[in-house]
Amino acid sequence: MSASIELRPLLVEPLREMPDDRLLELCLAPNAAAEYWEELVRRLQKYCRGVIYNVLHGVGAENAVDDVIQDVLDTLLAGNCRRLHELKFQHANSMQAFLIKVGRNKAIDHIRPRKNKPPEELPDLPDARPGPERAILIKAIFAYVEKNTTPSENDIFGLYYTLGHSALEIANLLNRELRDVEYVLWRMMLMLRKKFGPGGLPSKKK
Repeated sequence: MSASIELRPLLVEPLREMPDDRLLELCLAPNAAAEYWEELVRRLQKYCRGVIYNVLHGVGAENAVDDVIQDVLDTLLAGNCRRLHELKFQHANSMQAFLIKVGRNKAIDHIRPRKNKPPEELPDLPDARPGPERAILIKAIFAYVEKNTTPSENDIFGLYYTLGHSALEIANLLNRELRDVEYVLWRMMLMLRKKFGPGGLPSKKK
């Protein structure tokens, strides 16, 4: 009596060294081996876990990283993997860039669950005119922002508070996604309130 043998697709090359485009091609093929999908999930976590953690850590929600990772995976699997089928490889790191973008957007969505509600405007607080103490505080605020943010975040802060642009106007000016600009402004509001207290925001120029 011969023992039954389970026939499984042969792995055509070592998974860890396989280029992203080749791995995705094999994952999307009919009857793809489970090993391919396991490797894709491993790369998904490798590529976007860091950016997800950074977004969530900014608001003390880093314990939700795994939930967001699962949300990213659900999004990729939706519609018979429609978004994966539509992914175009323009360079070797195309899939990595794509997963980082999806992960960051999902993390932002996670900390701002009211998706259909416009973002709360940052408050306009008394400006520097009442006296020298407020002027000193304003100077300290802008110095703190410059030291603790990236150049692009500092540009957004300046356009919003110094020049009075809205988040939508800034997104158009800098060719950024609106949700990214809104997130930067919101995170800065939390950062400044934590550092300087409830009054620790300059007045937005009218």
